[in-house]
Amino acid sequence: VSLGYDFAGHGAGDFEQLILDGRILPKQGFLANFMLAYDVGSHAIAQGLFEVSFPIPKGGPVLPGSYIRAGYQYRRDVPLFYEDFRQGERFSRFIESFDSIQQVTGRTRLRLTENWALEYNVGYSFERSVLLTNQGGVEYTSGCRCWALG
Repeated sequence: VSLGYDFAGHGAGDFEQLILDGRILPKQGFLANFMLAYDVGSHAIAQGLFEVSFPIPKGGPVLPGSYIRAGYQYRRDVPLFYEDFRQGERFSRFIESFDSIQQVTGRTRLRLTENWALEYNVGYSFERSVLLTNQGGVEYTSGCRCWALG
């Protein structure tokens, strides 16, 4: 638990948010992260994040180190700089059309051999119903495990 302090904004010098942040590790390989920020001035949730990751059981075509991850993020106000919007020539028009951030993300990594893995990422915004990320890839890790290409 922590407090958010506004050093330079419109409420400079005021405590603005009560923040609850944590991680849960219930079992080997399982992971859950969460964060919740409550705005004490407006008595509303300012932002929240929840992410869970779990290993894919060994067997079949996958090796240990394979996993599935899913997450949800909410921000009441869109910050000036935010990395999960589309990039390119339409960026300024795209970001101005959002009132808040409500996104889900998913990621999976399948280790096929000691050196080869498949990855897939997806991101979707409920605000304006936009697919933000849809990408897959192949990764090769060197035998010395000192470099990778993907």
